[in-house]
Amino acid sequence: MQKLITVTSHTNKGGNDFHEEQYPSVNELLEDGYKVVNVYPITTAATGSYMFALAIVLEKN
Repeated sequence: MQKLITVTSHTNKGGNDFHEEQYPSVNELLEDGYKVVNVYPITTAATGSYMFALAIVLEKN
């Protein structure tokens, strides 16, 4: 069984410090035995945006 999750994040948190973000829905599936099969960056035209998105494919045998 596979699941596809899309994660969107904002990187304009302020300052120059490293910022770590966790995504509860992804964590729950990993704890339930799913494994990450692929991660695809979702790219858009260059803008002044501070956003990025990833499509994460998870699989459970």
